[in-house]
Amino acid sequence: MKIEDTKFDIGQRVWPIQYHRTREVVPCDFCAGEGMFTGRDGSQRNCPARCSSGTTFHYTEERWHVGDGAITVGQARVQLTAEAYVDMYTPTRVDTYMCGETGVGTGTLWREDRLFATWDEAVVEAERRTTAGVRP
Repeated sequence: MKIEDTKFDIGQRVWPIQYHRTREVVPCDFCAGEGMFTGRDGSQRNCPARCSSGTTFHYTEERWHVGDGAITVGQARVQLTAEAYVDMYTPTRVDTYMCGETGVGTGTLWREDRLFATWDEAVVEAERRTTAGVRP
């Protein structure tokens, strides 16, 4: 089987986009921030909402943004799957990259759809995904 060319070359500088969401700690609505319930017999039980300490998380400002700067492709990976094994969770081909700034070999594995050749392309795609409500 012939392996086709990848979108990016080793040594090429690319612009990553990332998903970001801000997390706020808020009191649990179920136990009113107590984390425990006291029964009529005086025994205490953990909050059934599993908030642990009486707090839970509320996520705000979910958006895509361009990373802090361009990164350098240090490794390209092409994963090919035979048609007999392809389904909705396993595509025929998956291209991923590792970059020097985020670790080659043991760092971040960047999917091709999150890397762009120019900053302008990355900004447009980040804005599109944010507006469309796309999640990772």
